[in-house]
Amino acid sequence: MKERTIERRQKRMIKNRESAARSRARKQAYTNQLEHEVFQLGKVNSWLKKQKSTNTETHSHHTKPPDEEASQILRSLSALLQAHLFQGFAHVVVSVQMETKRSGGGGEVTVGQVSLLTCAWEALATLLTSALLSLAAQPGGVPTHPVTDDGICHSSIKGCSKKW
Repeated sequence: MKERTIERRQKRMIKNRESAARSRARKQAYTNQLEHEVFQLGKVNSWLKKQKSTNTETHSHHTKPPDEEASQILRSLSALLQAHLFQGFAHVVVSVQMETKRSGGGGEVTVGQVSLLTCAWEALATLLTSALLSLAAQPGGVPTHPVTDDGICHSSIKGCSKKW
């Protein structure tokens, strides 16, 4: 009877050791899985931070402060006016075009363009002032208005093909 009890104890000890080994193996596998998930989530987190940074830079590029934009437009208009005056053009009109475009961040951005073309000198001061006030807070460039030596306006603006 003692032998039988000893034998049962030994079998139970062996089974307990095997069970403990299986438990340690499961725990190690679970730990490895969690470490792998931490690594993957770290990669995703880095990618998301990079995307956020890129989107922030793109968005801030499209939203300049109004004073900076007004200064930029004023400098561009002054340079274009001087160029036209030095070429012998004494009459200038400012044409303002506005349109709304979708930005990369999902919002909308109003874009303004100022085009110069030959016309009446009296309207210059009034139109420059109104164009600057209209576009002061709007992002956008100031394209030149093409007029050739023959005095014909070759603009992409509809209806502008008059000979001066």
